[in-house]
Amino acid sequence: SVVTIQGLPLERADQERLAAKAGLVIKGNVSRKCDILVLADPDSRSGKSELADDLGLRKIAEPVFWRMLGVPID
Repeated sequence: SVVTIQGLPLERADQERLAAKAGLVIKGNVSRKCDILVLADPDSRSGKSELADDLGLRKIAEPVFWRMLGVPID
């Protein structure tokens, strides 16, 4: 599902801006240098998800991530 704020979808640029504002560094690729992988579907078997499993990275669902940062999602 798509995360929304006041009924509007949270666009990629907004996601990156909010994460950076929280002091996080956004990476496009999964690697050992990552701390977490944020997924729309935590049960995803995507290539990135499987690589995160192989590397032992923590995976969290997108709504959980935004709530942890204090972003008021719907």
